[in-house]
Amino acid sequence: MGATLATRRSTAEKLDAHVDPNALVIEPYANPFRTYPLVRDYESYKKLFCECGVECYIMNTGFFLENKIPKEVTLDLLERLVEGTLEFKPFCEYENLSYVEVPGFEPPFEVREYHHQLHQAFEFRYDYVEKLKVIKQNYLKKYWMY
Repeated sequence: MGATLATRRSTAEKLDAHVDPNALVIEPYANPFRTYPLVRDYESYKKLFCECGVECYIMNTGFFLENKIPKEVTLDLLERLVEGTLEFKPFCEYENLSYVEVPGFEPPFEVREYHHQLHQAFEFRYDYVEKLKVIKQNYLKKYWMY
Protein backbone atom coordinates (compact mmCIF):
# COMPACT_ATOMS: atom_id res chain seq x y z
CA MET A 1 0.00 0.00 0.00
CA GLY A 2 1.06 3.56 -0.55
CA ALA A 3 0.74 6.53 1.76
CA THR A 4 -0.68 9.98 1.23
CA LEU A 5 2.11 12.43 0.56
CA ALA A 6 2.33 16.18 0.51
CA THR A 7 5.27 16.64 -1.83
CA ARG A 8 6.74 18.48 -4.77
CA ARG A 9 6.98 17.10 -8.30
CA SER A 10 10.17 15.34 -9.27
CA THR A 11 12.29 16.01 -12.33
CA ALA A 12 11.51 12.45 -13.45
CA GLU A 13 7.87 13.38 -14.11
CA LYS A 14 6.64 14.59 -17.49
CA LEU A 15 4.58 17.64 -16.57
CA ASP A 16 2.19 19.70 -18.65
CA ALA A 17 3.44 23.19 -19.48
CA HIS A 18 0.98 24.82 -17.03
CA VAL A 19 2.09 22.71 -14.03
CA ASP A 20 4.35 24.44 -11.51
CA PRO A 21 7.06 21.87 -10.64
CA ASN A 22 7.72 23.64 -7.32
CA ALA A 23 4.09 23.71 -6.13
CA LEU A 24 3.14 21.54 -3.18
CA VAL A 25 0.82 18.72 -4.27
CA ILE A 26 -1.04 16.00 -2.43
CA GLU A 27 -0.78 12.48 -3.78
CA PRO A 28 -3.27 10.13 -2.12
CA TYR A 29 -2.10 6.57 -1.65
CA ALA A 30 1.16 7.35 -3.44
CA ASN A 31 2.75 4.16 -4.68
CA PRO A 32 4.70 4.38 -7.93
CA PHE A 33 4.83 0.58 -8.17
CA ARG A 34 1.07 -0.04 -7.93
CA THR A 35 -0.14 -2.44 -10.62
CA TYR A 36 -3.66 -2.85 -9.29
CA PRO A 37 -6.70 -0.54 -8.92
CA LEU A 38 -6.35 2.32 -6.41
CA VAL A 39 -9.58 1.26 -4.69
CA ARG A 40 -7.74 -1.75 -3.21
CA ASP A 41 -5.41 0.56 -1.29
CA TYR A 42 -8.33 2.69 -0.14
CA GLU A 43 -10.27 -0.33 1.13
CA SER A 44 -7.17 -1.68 2.89
CA TYR A 45 -6.53 1.63 4.66
CA LYS A 46 -10.16 1.99 5.63
CA LYS A 47 -10.12 -1.49 7.18
CA LEU A 48 -6.94 -0.74 9.13
CA PHE A 49 -8.42 2.38 10.74
CA CYS A 50 -12.05 1.27 11.12
CA GLU A 51 -11.59 -2.35 12.16
CA CYS A 52 -8.05 -2.84 13.42
CA GLY A 53 -7.45 0.20 15.65
CA VAL A 54 -4.31 1.30 13.82
CA GLU A 55 -2.73 4.55 14.99
CA CYS A 56 -1.77 7.27 12.54
CA TYR A 57 1.37 9.43 12.59
CA ILE A 58 2.49 12.27 10.36
CA MET A 59 6.20 12.16 9.65
CA ASN A 60 8.10 14.90 7.91
CA THR A 61 10.91 13.32 5.88
CA GLY A 62 11.76 16.26 3.65
CA PHE A 63 12.49 19.70 5.04
CA PHE A 64 11.62 21.40 8.31
CA LEU A 65 11.52 25.09 7.48
CA GLU A 66 14.85 25.56 5.65
CA ASN A 67 16.59 22.49 7.10
CA LYS A 68 16.84 19.18 5.23
CA ILE A 69 15.92 16.23 7.46
CA PRO A 70 18.66 13.61 7.13
CA LYS A 71 17.65 9.98 6.59
CA GLU A 72 19.42 9.11 9.86
CA VAL A 73 16.96 11.29 11.78
CA THR A 74 14.00 9.68 10.00
CA LEU A 75 15.29 6.14 10.63
CA ASP A 76 15.95 6.91 14.29
CA LEU A 77 12.42 8.25 14.73
CA LEU A 78 10.91 5.21 12.98
CA GLU A 79 12.92 2.81 15.15
CA ARG A 80 11.91 4.58 18.35
CA LEU A 81 8.27 4.68 17.21
CA VAL A 82 8.27 0.92 16.67
CA GLU A 83 10.04 0.37 20.00
CA GLY A 84 7.54 2.63 21.76
CA THR A 85 10.23 4.91 23.18
CA LEU A 86 9.27 8.23 21.56
CA GLU A 87 8.25 10.97 23.98
CA PHE A 88 5.44 13.09 22.55
CA LYS A 89 4.94 16.66 23.75
CA PRO A 90 1.98 19.01 23.21
CA PHE A 91 2.31 20.92 19.94
CA CYS A 92 2.10 24.46 21.30
CA GLU A 93 -1.56 25.42 21.80
CA TYR A 94 -2.93 23.14 19.09
CA GLU A 95 -5.34 20.65 20.62
CA ASN A 96 -4.96 17.00 19.65
CA LEU A 97 -1.52 17.56 18.13
CA SER A 98 1.74 16.44 19.63
CA TYR A 99 5.30 16.14 18.40
CA VAL A 100 8.66 14.65 19.22
CA GLU A 101 11.51 17.05 19.97
CA VAL A 102 14.37 16.52 17.56
CA PRO A 103 17.61 18.45 18.20
CA GLY A 104 18.17 20.96 15.40
CA PHE A 105 14.51 20.85 14.33
CA GLU A 106 12.77 22.69 17.16
CA PRO A 107 9.52 24.41 16.16
CA PRO A 108 9.85 28.19 16.69
CA PHE A 109 6.56 28.51 18.58
CA GLU A 110 7.44 32.06 19.64
CA VAL A 111 7.63 33.26 16.00
CA ARG A 112 4.33 34.59 14.64
CA GLU A 113 5.27 33.77 11.02
CA TYR A 114 5.68 30.10 11.98
CA HIS A 115 2.05 29.98 13.16
CA HIS A 116 1.00 31.63 9.92
CA GLN A 117 2.89 28.99 7.91
CA LEU A 118 1.24 26.22 9.95
CA HIS A 119 -2.17 27.72 9.34
CA GLN A 120 -1.49 27.87 5.59
CA ALA A 121 -0.33 24.24 5.55
CA PHE A 122 -3.44 23.04 7.41
CA GLU A 123 -5.66 25.16 5.18
CA PHE A 124 -4.03 23.74 2.03
CA ARG A 125 -4.77 20.19 3.17
CA TYR A 126 -8.30 21.07 4.28
CA ASP A 127 -9.04 22.70 0.92
CA TYR A 128 -7.76 19.59 -0.86
CA VAL A 129 -10.16 17.34 1.07
CA GLU A 130 -13.05 19.74 0.43
CA LYS A 131 -12.29 19.71 -3.32
CA LEU A 132 -12.34 15.91 -3.25
CA LYS A 133 -15.82 16.02 -1.72
CA VAL A 134 -17.05 18.24 -4.56
CA ILE A 135 -15.45 16.00 -7.18
CA LYS A 136 -17.14 12.96 -5.61
CA GLN A 137 -20.53 14.70 -5.49
CA ASN A 138 -20.24 15.76 -9.14
CA TYR A 139 -19.21 12.24 -10.14
CA LEU A 140 -22.18 10.72 -8.33
CA LYS A 141 -24.57 13.22 -9.89
CA LYS A 142 -23.22 12.55 -13.35
CA TYR A 143 -22.97 8.76 -13.28
CA TRP A 144 -25.24 7.43 -10.56
CA MET A 145 -28.18 9.74 -10.09
CA TYR A 146 -30.91 9.95 -12.71
